Amino acid sequence: MLSWTSVKQGKLGWGLANVILRTLSL
Repeated sequence: MLSWTSVKQGKLGWGLANVILRTLSL
């Protein structure tokens, strides 16, 4: 079972990944 902390960390990880991909695509 996933805890709320792990879910939040996962969302933050995806957020950072999206930012990195956007900066690289520019």
